[in-house]
Amino acid sequence: MNTIPANILNNIKKPQSRGKLTSIDSSETGFGLIDAGNAEGKVYCLINPKTKIIENVRFLSYGKLETISILDLFCEQIKSSHIEAACSLNTTYLKEKADEKFNCDYLQIENFSFLKNIQENLLNAVPNMVITPPPEKGKEGYRRKDKKDMNEDDLKWLPLTAPEKITRCENVISETLKNKTDLPGDSIKLYNVQKDLQVIIEYDNNVELSKRALVTAFIQENMHSNCHPQIQVTERQS
Repeated sequence: MNTIPANILNNIKKPQSRGKLTSIDSSETGFGLIDAGNAEGKVYCLINPKTKIIENVRFLSYGKLETISILDLFCEQIKSSHIEAACSLNTTYLKEKADEKFNCDYLQIENFSFLKNIQENLLNAVPNMVITPPPEKGKEGYRRKDKKDMNEDDLKWLPLTAPEKITRCENVISETLKNKTDLPGDSIKLYNVQKDLQVIIEYDNNVELSKRALVTAFIQENMHSNCHPQIQVTERQS
């Protein structure tokens, strides 16, 4: 296997658009949220419902290291574009842009082939995109449900104190590392629990970038089983 050039490796270490967009981002902006993914990665877009312009875009990568740079470039190219134009970008064009950006031809055109499926699914998702309504006027920011409106899952989680939630989340992270990964027990730390259902984790620098999205998905799956089914787990972005 050829050595990854320094320009691409630097981008892999610090991609500009890595992350996840959620219903909270939709609520705060009034834009529609869509996403699409496959075995290589997932792309999240916030779309202006009137103009169909992509106002913000993020990605998570599950595949090869090079996929990080390809998805980062793709997000860079489609941001501020009409969704139809974004989904019609072809691999030849993206390959040329990659060669220009990284000043090398390391990435081959076949490396971009997985994007077609993501583009098709993003476009198909537009008619059903979700726009989360903002908080009621006079009730700015996050507001926990009233107890009378809580379901069984809510009652088991929402009333817990902050220290209790933190302890539960830390236990889930520890169990996930032990049972589903080969990572050391201190390779992931709980950074914060926000608004009851947002769990932010922080990876040790020694954890390979290519592993992080899958491990984060494992942690979120276990959070759903052991804490609350609507918890969203994201990596802290420096």
